[in-house]
Amino acid sequence: MNDIQNKVITITSVETKSTTSGKVMLKIKDQKNLSYQIWKNKQDGSESVAYQGYEKLGEPVGQNVEIAYKEDTGDYNGKPVTYRTIVAIKPSGQPVSKANTMVKNQMKEEAEKSDEAKWNKINEEKEKSMRWMNALNNATLLVSNGKIEFKELKHYANLIYQMKPLDSKPDNTEILKAEDLGEVMEDELRVDQIPF
Repeated sequence: MNDIQNKVITITSVETKSTTSGKVMLKIKDQKNLSYQIWKNKQDGSESVAYQGYEKLGEPVGQNVEIAYKEDTGDYNGKPVTYRTIVAIKPSGQPVSKANTMVKNQMKEEAEKSDEAKWNKINEEKEKSMRWMNALNNATLLVSNGKIEFKELKHYANLIYQMKPLDSKPDNTEILKAEDLGEVMEDELRVDQIPF
């Protein structure tokens, strides 16, 4: 069914289970003896939104909670079963319709964090690539000016790559203003006198 459903339940029991691959799951039963599951971690290994909400409950047994969950049907030992996976959980008190908004907001926050981390990694890789190209270009200039031999190109490119960039303005340097320089001679540039 895969649509997110909302409802208020009373937790009657909680059992921690592990899969053969080591994934941790909480099996929760409600007042009608229906079972629900909360996965501790998402597929990427980070803690799931539902588990974070569960942890905020304190002692959950006996509490009325609002849940947002998905239902999937499957097969267990040849018999049809319904899996109810909780995607968000919180103490009861707000209207059930807000659970969908809560799930969407939490999922949006997670996606933004994931996107930011992804773009940071991409930017780091770009910076490394640009630093390497700069190092290679500078080493090539040394070869073309006869400062080093071609066989040393890779060695010097690696040395240049490992250099730390200089600060553009050290803290103890005074910035000179145009007024402090006095009168500046201005040379007139005449394009017609430039030999081509």
